[in-house]
Amino acid sequence: MMGSNLPNPHPPGCFWHQYAEKFGVPDIKYCEETLCQFVTEPANTWSNLSFIIVGILIMIWHNKNSREGRSRFVELYGLNTIFVGVTSLIYHLSNNFLTQFIDFLGMYAFFGLLLLGNLELLGKMKKESLLKVYLLSFIPYSAVFFIFRYAGIPVQLSMLIIILGGLVTKLVVVKRY
Repeated sequence: MMGSNLPNPHPPGCFWHQYAEKFGVPDIKYCEETLCQFVTEPANTWSNLSFIIVGILIMIWHNKNSREGRSRFVELYGLNTIFVGVTSLIYHLSNNFLTQFIDFLGMYAFFGLLLLGNLELLGKMKKESLLKVYLLSFIPYSAVFFIFRYAGIPVQLSMLIIILGGLVTKLVVVKRY
């Protein structure tokens, strides 16, 4: 599969070897050694439980403390925190291109929501359209991910673009208010 010069992180005979052969290898190697076992990067995998726990706590707190109507943004933020934990856990568990894409969907959800929340605060988007725009945003995010992958550009730069957009809009929000 184009886009990665890295070898299969799983030697033949390892559980995930065939999946990396079928779906492709990720385009990055993180610091943790990839092990020949079902959970290939234990520290990276299990550290994602903290996102899941924090997301659950956000949802519990929001449900308990929202007296005058529920905030769509806070609900999505709690769900996104859980989602980023689950998707990253799946990637570091298996370490292949398909699950790397799934991991990026979680990060796009997380950081994309922050960007959209800032746009809402700036009056560039109606509160009622947040969910629709949020869901539709996965189309261009995914397109950029695959364009970068096949062009040989590190897919991590696609995340940098969203994060920079979020930071710039946050600076505008802070300056305005």
